[in-house]
Amino acid sequence: MVKKASIPVKKGKKLKIGLIILLIIAFFVLLFVISAFTNAVTNKLLVIPIKGTISTSDQTFLFFGQEANVPFILSCLERAEKDSTIKAVMLEINSGGGTVVGSSNVADKVKELKQQKPVVAFINEIGASGAYWIASTADKIIAEPFSLTGSIGVTASYLQYAGLLSDFNITYQRLVTGEFKDIATPYKELTQRERKVLLDKLNIIHQEFLNVVAENRGLTEVQKTRVGNGLFYLGKEALDLGLVDELGNKKKAEQTAKSMADSGELKIIKCEKRESFIPFFKSSATFAYFLGKGIGSELAGNPSAALPTIR
Repeated sequence: MVKKASIPVKKGKKLKIGLIILLIIAFFVLLFVISAFTNAVTNKLLVIPIKGTISTSDQTFLFFGQEANVPFILSCLERAEKDSTIKAVMLEINSGGGTVVGSSNVADKVKELKQQKPVVAFINEIGASGAYWIASTADKIIAEPFSLTGSIGVTASYLQYAGLLSDFNITYQRLVTGEFKDIATPYKELTQRERKVLLDKLNIIHQEFLNVVAENRGLTEVQKTRVGNGLFYLGKEALDLGLVDELGNKKKAEQTAKSMADSGELKIIKCEKRESFIPFFKSSATFAYFLGKGIGSELAGNPSAALPTIR
């Protein structure tokens, strides 16, 4: 009889435990729904980081430093375009530049976005070259007083090994069709004709870069000539040259963006990339490739060895 009486007690305990678990789950689900709903209806300031080398690559080389991935930046800008609760955008810049195409693509997208909502660029430690190209398209630029800005120029410099190979009695056998097919290969000296070809192309990019910045910032011809020399300027100097609008820290930049939105209090959110272990292993494999066959295959007769960058 005692055994039979104990069975309902055990069942009752199990029911209570199950009920408590269900209540806990329901509580957290409710919290999640409330949080999602609150986040959906709250007006926001979206902070988009542009840090490291600006690159169109879809991989991040963990061993070579931080990379400002263009596809990710563009996805953040598109998010700002589509989300009506995002009332303003702040570009948090700490980059010395990168590829011409990547910088241009981001700058063009910023131009599109600012037709809908205000965009403020904040230059932290460095916002130079391609990164400054992007910053110049914003409605307003706030820079730290001792940040590095400007550096409006283009480079395609590379190491040449012709003399070293000669010292070791190593000969470069040139087998190409087309006079300039192996232009900028590090295994032979650059001819005067090749040098002129490369410099002509760099000048075209530089002039476009300078024209875009001058148009975005409303620079006079005198200012345009002065800042187009490739030199970088401290934030204080950049203010006098018309390259930035105000000096200040990140908090001031956030406040400026909020005031330009004119939408009351804004919740600050950051556009972040979700990382996993897969990209880590992927980048590790890429790193190993570049340590081995990669470097040789990339430099051997590949003009990308001297690919123009605005840095």
